[in-house]
Amino acid sequence: MGVIGPIPVPDLGPIQPFGLLVATGVLLGSRIVFWRSAKKGLGEDWPRRGVLAVLVGAFLFSHWVERLYYVPGPLFESWGPLELLAFWAGMSSFGGFIGALYGLMLFTGWSEASKQERNLSLALPTVAALTAYLSLTLAQLLFPVAVLAGIFLLRRSDGRRIVFADALVEGLIPGWVFGRAGCTLVYDHPGHVSDWALAMVDHSGIARHNLGLYELMLTALVLLPLVYLLRALEKKPGLVTSVVTMAYAPARFMMDYYRIPATEGGDPRYFSLTAGQYSSILLFLACLAILVVTQRGTPKPIPEPVEPPPRGGGAQKAEAGGTKGSGQRAGGKKGKNKKRKK
Repeated sequence: MGVIGPIPVPDLGPIQPFGLLVATGVLLGSRIVFWRSAKKGLGEDWPRRGVLAVLVGAFLFSHWVERLYYVPGPLFESWGPLELLAFWAGMSSFGGFIGALYGLMLFTGWSEASKQERNLSLALPTVAALTAYLSLTLAQLLFPVAVLAGIFLLRRSDGRRIVFADALVEGLIPGWVFGRAGCTLVYDHPGHVSDWALAMVDHSGIARHNLGLYELMLTALVLLPLVYLLRALEKKPGLVTSVVTMAYAPARFMMDYYRIPATEGGDPRYFSLTAGQYSSILLFLACLAILVVTQRGTPKPIPEPVEPPPRGGGAQKAEAGGTKGSGQRAGGKKGKNKKRKK
């Protein structure tokens, strides 16, 4: 099996299967997040705004991490500072995870943070990425520090944060199946040369490990059933988030050993490990801490969802109807008292 290129569509031109599958995954995953959030008592409007913040963070950070750590050579050559916004020019899955976490922290911690903390949390990652103009090495060192500092500034929140995180993971995994299917078809994660039965022919006609295919199999055969199993257990919030990501991290760490080495144009190594492997270690440790804290402690209460008023003056009608009904009930009570007096 080889690479599948753009699909010709009449009147629209060629469409990349990767973009089509990723868009499908985002739409499907978002719908599942909305459904699960409503089930968990988070309302409807609040999760929709939260998903938007998470998606913006995921797409931006995925591009920044890809440019800073995976393809540092052509950094900012074409677009200048606007390169930071051109997320379609290259994405990293772990960068997307980091950005999704940052968007979640920003959205759920916004009301609890001071104005200075909000401004710093918005500015720190962007400034750290922009220092690549001065020194790429400096940017690579500052970016994780800036992200950790921003997360610390946004640490305070109510009980909705971890509940919403569970809903996000429950929507992410089905959507991730489509995303990794796109990676498989366009073969954007080639590995070492191999004659294994699952090896695929790359763009140059050489059979290699297709790491996108392996992640697709991991997601569909392991992570997706695990999500449904943990959901059925109905334990404390945080179980789905921690266990699913802890299951992913070691598998991703091992798969990165099969990536094309930097000498052949593959991912650069930092002290013999890829950026994805360092991220896997941090992800596992962070989620282990989340598992211990959430399952041993008492969950924070979830505030009542504050939904916007219905469109078309529905709120005023409901209020008027309630007032009228109250008057009728009061009148009925008054008449009853008169009858008793007689």
